[in-house]
Amino acid sequence: MPANQPGMTFQQEVAPGVAMDQATVVHTGGRATLPDGTVVETITVRDFNPLDGSKGTKVYASGVGLIRDATLDLIRQRDVTG
Repeated sequence: MPANQPGMTFQQEVAPGVAMDQATVVHTGGRATLPDGTVVETITVRDFNPLDGSKGTKVYASGVGLIRDATLDLIRQRDVTG
């Protein structure tokens, strides 16, 4: 994720006419507890798709990735290290 300061905006997808999603960082330095009990730092972004006007909020955890998409939460982690 290239942006790490509140207010920074970046492109998430660039497929002209198909997906042109943008994200703006709205909060950094949050904390979340994952299903396995691990506490991680988070970053919250607000998504916007200029093609259809849709908006949403996502929360990403350091070292994990997406943990919340609107009202959907991560319920299980997958070990991809081995």
